[in-house]
Amino acid sequence: MIVVGPGFASRLLYSYGYVEATIYNMELGYASAVCLGLALAAEDQRVIALEGDGSLLAGMSTLATIGRYRPSNLAVIALDNGIYESCGYDLETATGHGVNLSAIALACGWGHDRVVEVRDVVSLEASIGRVLTISGPWFVHVLIDPPDHEAASEPMTPGRDIVEVSIGFRRAMMERGHV
Repeated sequence: MIVVGPGFASRLLYSYGYVEATIYNMELGYASAVCLGLALAAEDQRVIALEGDGSLLAGMSTLATIGRYRPSNLAVIALDNGIYESCGYDLETATGHGVNLSAIALACGWGHDRVVEVRDVVSLEASIGRVLTISGPWFVHVLIDPPDHEAASEPMTPGRDIVEVSIGFRRAMMERGHV
């Protein structure tokens, strides 16, 4: 199960193919919180929150709650480009001014061996392999460059609205035995 925050990552993942067990374009600050609830309710399922840095900063208190409960089936992947991409190309987030999301996760009680910072595709692939096979919770901090102007100007929302996506997600959960 995957919950993707708003913005480019949601649209990009959706463009690779709609998957019912994914919620796309979740509101700012809620992807990790929703995934925490899912991970606690469906312990037999791997749950992944895919958030931008701005969205994660908006819901930062969730990192402390995850650090407290430590669900082994949860991973948070933070795509950090230093900007609020879903609201505009030139609006910087706090990470654009030195705030370190990995350090925040560690300060919130996440294990040192489960907080990973990556800057390249090879490291990201290795981290995703661990996230999918080794108990967590995992925090994968992906440091990326801001997009070029052309990519930033493309529409940010996937082809279905949050209601349609939520209905599909609920259907997928029911098929997996969760109500």
